[in-house]
Amino acid sequence: MSSTGVPRSGIFESFRQPVGVSRCLTVVLITLHLLLELRAQAQDWRALGPSTFPEFPGKSDFFLKNARGIGRAGAVRFLKQADGALIRILLTPYGGMWKWNQEMLIWEVITGSDLLEGGVADLQQHPKNLSKWYAVAGDADCILDHNGPALWAEHCVSGGLFRSEDAGRSWEGPIGNWIRPDGSVDTNFWTAPSGKVARRLIIDPKRPARMCLVLHTYDYSERRYTGYVYRSLDAGANWYPVLQDTLGRLKELEYDQRAGVLYAAGSALYRSLDFGSHWTLLDHSGLPAAKTVSRMELSVGVGRSGMVDLLVVNDSLRTNQIFRSLDKGCSFSLLGNGAASPPWRTALAVHPEDPELIFFSAGNKVNRLVRSATTWRAVYAGGDLHDDVHELMFDPQGKYLLASTDGGLYATTDSGKTWSKASESVSMAECWDVAIAPDTSLRVLSGLQDCGTVLYRSDTLGGAWFIVRGGDGMGVEFDAENDSLAYHADGNNTIVGRSGNGGINWNTCTPKGSGRGYYLTALAAHPVYPDLVLSGFHDLFISRDEGRSWTRHRVDSALDPGLTMTAVAWAPSDSLTIYVAFENPVWSDQLKQRLYKSTDGGDTWVDITSGLQSVAWMSITSLAVHPDHAEWITVGFRGGAKGKVMQNRSGGVAQRWQTVVEGLSGSNDVYALTYDWDAHRTLYAGTRRGVWHLQDNRWSDWSGGLPACMISGLAIRKSDGLLVAGTHGWGVWMGHTHR
Repeated sequence: MSSTGVPRSGIFESFRQPVGVSRCLTVVLITLHLLLELRAQAQDWRALGPSTFPEFPGKSDFFLKNARGIGRAGAVRFLKQADGALIRILLTPYGGMWKWNQEMLIWEVITGSDLLEGGVADLQQHPKNLSKWYAVAGDADCILDHNGPALWAEHCVSGGLFRSEDAGRSWEGPIGNWIRPDGSVDTNFWTAPSGKVARRLIIDPKRPARMCLVLHTYDYSERRYTGYVYRSLDAGANWYPVLQDTLGRLKELEYDQRAGVLYAAGSALYRSLDFGSHWTLLDHSGLPAAKTVSRMELSVGVGRSGMVDLLVVNDSLRTNQIFRSLDKGCSFSLLGNGAASPPWRTALAVHPEDPELIFFSAGNKVNRLVRSATTWRAVYAGGDLHDDVHELMFDPQGKYLLASTDGGLYATTDSGKTWSKASESVSMAECWDVAIAPDTSLRVLSGLQDCGTVLYRSDTLGGAWFIVRGGDGMGVEFDAENDSLAYHADGNNTIVGRSGNGGINWNTCTPKGSGRGYYLTALAAHPVYPDLVLSGFHDLFISRDEGRSWTRHRVDSALDPGLTMTAVAWAPSDSLTIYVAFENPVWSDQLKQRLYKSTDGGDTWVDITSGLQSVAWMSITSLAVHPDHAEWITVGFRGGAKGKVMQNRSGGVAQRWQTVVEGLSGSNDVYALTYDWDAHRTLYAGTRRGVWHLQDNRWSDWSGGLPACMISGLAIRKSDGLLVAGTHGWGVWMGHTHR
């Protein structure tokens, strides 16, 4: 193998997508059909996509420069079949698992509701029983910081370990008894608010009953991370803690089978010579001190036995450093440095046959470490792929290199000079919000995590998606009467955009002096009166001229200046009645959430928080005002353990708040609330587990046909009850209300 680059191969060509409108439509239709079979029930939900979309023809927008993705890819695993052929499995953090169909040249979904909320961090195959698979449910790169889990991160924590006996067609779990240090069984090991994030499972190839799993957790009371390795000797039936790391977050677990060495890494590096029974901290090996390190990435078992490559994110030096050991981790030598990179986008890959082919992520891009005489230097590999690389992996034969990014899966056969999209046909968009135009033609806007704002038009090629705005897409709105007028909020917490041609072209209309808002910047167009828009930061901004100008309204001068609004809502029957909610971080041990009401268009405000759920770890996510009654306010919550919907029919009078939870689990977080304008004014909720609707003070499941995942956005067309749901990991789905 030459060290000049990864050779081109016909194997890789199977990843390339066919061109031509008819073939593209065939791919989309097949994918949608497969998705429809997940949970076909009476509500008749169907997948709308996107699974692939081009930039809008002739459109030029600075914010589209890096808009090349459709959703986040987690990793790829190569599993064996009985005939020796390899199966490619794509793992997504929220959108389940997908299997590559070599004949159709598409990815097919292979998981439904059996895996909790659909996310898969790792997948491993039993070395002797090829039909037995183990999956770690969750997000391998859940963003956690020194303050605790990110404000919206509870949806990405691990759901446990699952097992399939039929090659992924069905799953059972979570499996296993998880033993405390005192020998007792922790029956709530994977349940919230544990905050556990598991990333990697290793099965001993010679003795498959031996397994090790790495995870980290966050202690809210002590505000401290702890990393663990758990070990099982009975094929996952019982798990015992064998390593506890208080230095940082353990995330990496790799096994060098030839050398018989198991490694665990986070802020520090550990080694075991007996498959996890005993561990040694490698603290005198030439590596940076653990307190200066936020994350390590490992590559073992390549080149020669005992060789270990290590990518270290060094906080003090603001750089990535690549180290190599030739003696099973006893000592390391520095190979080279790369640009600084946040810990959630670090990756390392070494060619399985050529140890001088080293690739790593630095910043947002892929770099290659190149030997020059006796030294190494980092060289930007080039190419064009989406920001935030989470995993780099060679195929087992070393024919191509794969990059799992926030915008999907990419592949290269020329050492990164050119990249091809390798995840088209996968509907894995992480939607934060959806909006539907009021006219009879089907036009849908959706804000996508990491992948911009997208537009669906039914009048184009029989129905197609287009990227119309880059960045982190968040809140979206259509005007109540003018279907050409639309708004969006960007995930940078600062940008509000306006479109006058149905969402195709956009102009920035951010209120002056708004500052930074909540991660999901609060945005609401009035559902009845045109031209009226609310945008919530620390202060509320109101526009009465389609976002062209804004009026600033201070809600409460006594509020913590660091608090921002999580939700805003107009009263449909009264343009002067407004409700706003302020955040309460999940790691806070003090109650900070606030709910206010104005009846004079934002000039004066009344605090109506009293009587709401008084739990510090609960946050208000959504507000809905009854179409006919301005005093009738419904509040949705996430976090905590109590009921997640409260209602007040008297404008917020403290004694009149009621919990509306019959039929809805207390652990089922609510992320979206919206009314149908039917005769009964039925309320719908998007939750952590599907769509629900409220009738006669009782919630009923309206999720039939939807994948088991978080519903982060809901929109209903008033004219006919068309219901659109934005899922976090499975794209946009369309159904109907109960009319």
